[in-house]
Amino acid sequence: MSFARKHYLQLLLLLTPFLLLAFAVFYGLYLVERRDLHASISAQHHTSLLRSEQTLRTILLNTEKDIDYLANLSSAKAWSHSPSESVRQTLAEDFINFMRRYPDYDQIRYLNHAGQETVRIDNLQGAATAVSQADLQDKSRRYYWHFIRALPPGGVYASPLDLNVENGVISQPLKPMLRIAKAIYVEGRFQGAIILNLQGQRLLSQLIAENTDQQAFWLVNEKGFWMQGPSPDLEWTFMWPDKQHINLLSEYPELANAFDANTTTTVETGAGLFTLATLSDLQPPVNGKPRHWKIIAFTAAAYFDATLKSYVYNLLQAFAAVAVLIVITCTLIIKKDKSLDWARQQSIRSESQFRSLLESAPDAIITLDESRVVRMANSMALATTGQALSALMDHPIERIFPPDQMPALQRAIAEVGSNPDHIVTLETELLMNDGSRIPVEARISPAGGEQGLVTCILRDITQRKAHDAKVQSLNHSLQKRSRDLESSNAELEAFSYSVSHDLRAPLRALDGFSKTLLEEYGEQLDERGQHRLQRIRAAAQKMGVLIDDMLNLSRVSRTEVQRSSVDISAMANHIVQDLQQRSPKTNATIQVQPGMQGEADPSLLRIALMNLLENAWKFTGKTEAPSIEIKQIHSDDEQSAVYCVSDNGAGFNMEYQKKLFTAFQRLHDARDYPGTGIGLATVKRVISKHGGRIWAKGEEGHGASFHFTLGESV
Repeated sequence: MSFARKHYLQLLLLLTPFLLLAFAVFYGLYLVERRDLHASISAQHHTSLLRSEQTLRTILLNTEKDIDYLANLSSAKAWSHSPSESVRQTLAEDFINFMRRYPDYDQIRYLNHAGQETVRIDNLQGAATAVSQADLQDKSRRYYWHFIRALPPGGVYASPLDLNVENGVISQPLKPMLRIAKAIYVEGRFQGAIILNLQGQRLLSQLIAENTDQQAFWLVNEKGFWMQGPSPDLEWTFMWPDKQHINLLSEYPELANAFDANTTTTVETGAGLFTLATLSDLQPPVNGKPRHWKIIAFTAAAYFDATLKSYVYNLLQAFAAVAVLIVITCTLIIKKDKSLDWARQQSIRSESQFRSLLESAPDAIITLDESRVVRMANSMALATTGQALSALMDHPIERIFPPDQMPALQRAIAEVGSNPDHIVTLETELLMNDGSRIPVEARISPAGGEQGLVTCILRDITQRKAHDAKVQSLNHSLQKRSRDLESSNAELEAFSYSVSHDLRAPLRALDGFSKTLLEEYGEQLDERGQHRLQRIRAAAQKMGVLIDDMLNLSRVSRTEVQRSSVDISAMANHIVQDLQQRSPKTNATIQVQPGMQGEADPSLLRIALMNLLENAWKFTGKTEAPSIEIKQIHSDDEQSAVYCVSDNGAGFNMEYQKKLFTAFQRLHDARDYPGTGIGLATVKRVISKHGGRIWAKGEEGHGASFHFTLGESV
């Protein structure tokens, strides 16, 4: 029993240092990751707080400028010197005009020397409205009148940001308000004040805009009461006597020191990470104490825990694997050999295994001292350079780098040596034993430990260079194939026209001879014979139209898009004029939205618009009051402009909309609405070549609308 106990003790003594060391390493990795995460969040806090502080200051400064402007109105000066009803009405009109230009203000008031409102303009749901004299209030008992009354000539007072109170009652819904007042003096005598009520929500919205899943932004006053806080229940508690015990410091007492500081301060508590910035110089001081606001950025501890969860899980897995490996290794050491020599041999073997792991690195690694002498090289470095260890160690690197490559390498080493945090990557060449060169990528960084050492990681990029050359060769081949394809397309186009000409010749003959038979021998034929000849002519003519449409579709497919600025409204008007000349519609209502512009190929776009408008023209042929509209509409789903051609004609069944843009697919009887079934296929081909999209909506008997985009101009 004592023998087994001795072995367990030896195993424990051997395991403990390794396990503690492994734990310290992994815990250090965790602390580094957590520190980096905190530093990143803190930097984001500072940036957002600075942006919010600058925005709030700008709003307050603009408000002071506005109160100066109102105080210098001629009507305001006239009212201060010799008040009369006509002057009061003029002053009210000036206040109304000002509020219409600046709707962020809730109220504009002129209070006389006794604190009685004489003119008041309210912002009622965006409408500037003068309050009747019967509804004007006495504000002499409001807290801010005392401070306004004490202002010197030209003095400006900014009230605390609080909730609006009317007739002693807090307005509902809650209306955060900031009052800016300017004292009016005439010949040294206080005559009253002009007060601007700024809607506090405009200030708070700047903070709300910074809120994300990662961070929240709060605003508190100099006493720590929330004006924008974690929840509505915690906001404006100083306005209700039964809630005045609730504030930032009552909920987070550990922020007391940071709250009293005048500088931007970051504090971490159990709740999370807080960054507090001071927005000071709000005037005037209250009871001799400067007033200020605190803008607070907060990231909850739960965010850090969730962000670090996967990293901690991976660390625990790695630690468990290392711990198991350590336990197994130590157990084997104890069981196999209890002697010190054997333990030393095992240590040497472990060191050799560790060295083997380092040597298995895929890149060549060498360490240089400040004299550019090689102090360490792995086996990959020997294999890459073709040098023996004795020929490389303790020799300057000039032995393995060509002379013409040394200046750039020396500059990189000097740059890293002068800046310990700097890493330099450059492409250079290694000099082999046989005098040949191979391209390598060198990554030079500080080695750490002894000062002046740098690590140079060399990666053979011979294959990458060969790959780049191959890619360049393939690009040349691709360009040649592109030129061959253009030549083939030209030959195909010539062939298409030749075939169409050969097809049109017999069709013209068929149509011509049929026409001759009808004209010269029509009287000898009965009605059935004449009808059949007419059908032959109609079929030949339809075949000719079909050949033209197929050629157009083929031509559109081969045409390269040449974008330019197109006046789509003018193009649509020209097409409508052509259609009116060919097939007049005297009772039709045709609307073309003016000013439509786009970036497209003019010829291709005209083909698409012509087909869409001809369709609308054709399918409204049986409508009593035809209506066709071409317009540009706004769509949140599309990044580019959306154009629409709509009509109140025959429409179509939405179940068959997928067939609309397929060649030779028709949704209506050809006897009612003749056509080849290629027009919409051509339209889709044009839109697709522009990188756009086309879709249709319709209902049988109630018309159809075709929407399309032209893609983004490159």
